[in-house]
Amino acid sequence: MPGGTEIRRAIGERGVASQKQTDSLKINCPFLQGIVILLNDSRACDKGIDHAPFIQYITYSKEELGVSKPFKVLVVDDYAGNVFLSTTLLRTAGYEVLEAATGKECLDAVHAHHPDLILLDVMLPDMSGIDICRQIKSDESLKDIFVILASGIQVSSEHQADGLDIGADGYITRPISNKEFLARVQAGERIKRAEDALREKERQQQALISQLQEALAEIKTLKGFIPICASCKKIRDDEGDWNHLEAYFSKHTEAVFSHGLCPDCFEEYRAEMKRLSKKS
Repeated sequence: MPGGTEIRRAIGERGVASQKQTDSLKINCPFLQGIVILLNDSRACDKGIDHAPFIQYITYSKEELGVSKPFKVLVVDDYAGNVFLSTTLLRTAGYEVLEAATGKECLDAVHAHHPDLILLDVMLPDMSGIDICRQIKSDESLKDIFVILASGIQVSSEHQADGLDIGADGYITRPISNKEFLARVQAGERIKRAEDALREKERQQQALISQLQEALAEIKTLKGFIPICASCKKIRDDEGDWNHLEAYFSKHTEAVFSHGLCPDCFEEYRAEMKRLSKKS
């Protein structure tokens, strides 16, 4: 039975991985023929999978296999024909698809599911797609959503420019071929994933900077030459005063001293105490 490393190598180098929705990943390569990888699917037994002896099933997490999270697309259009065609193409291409027919449904879905990309018709029954896009892009928690406006009526370059000016990330004019439609969505996906990766990297860097700043705030640095008496070990400060070692370090660092005796000094101290007790 191949391990996770072998499967990842097969996906990346020797075969083609095809994912149907989010349930399984089928690997097509010479030494993994007929193997279906279940992606955390607790419903496997309910589907009667364990009764198919001619197929091997192995369960791995998506992270272990290097499979990215599904890209979520919200299709907003009041014309059922456009919705059917768009959602069919997107689901066939492996996208997770949501649907909405009005502006209100769109905003409700955005707040409930936070899609990665919205295909937004410009003309809806209750409100304009332009106004919806403006609302989304003005909301700090939503502005990272990639919005592509779409219209079969407002198709002039001026209309497209107006849509892009209010914050839309793309504009599709209908009619459009299936190939171009998918290409535009896939281009939007690449941009969105790159932006998300950059934001995550910046977040991690800011967290690291904050940790370093907190650590530096707790440190006082001693550097340069420090005059110290070779006999009593007092240290001279910048004002010319001689301070005991403990006092000097307490002033220039956050260190707290805990006094005790090292083994050598303890033996000397014990010998001195014995000597004094004999005298008395």
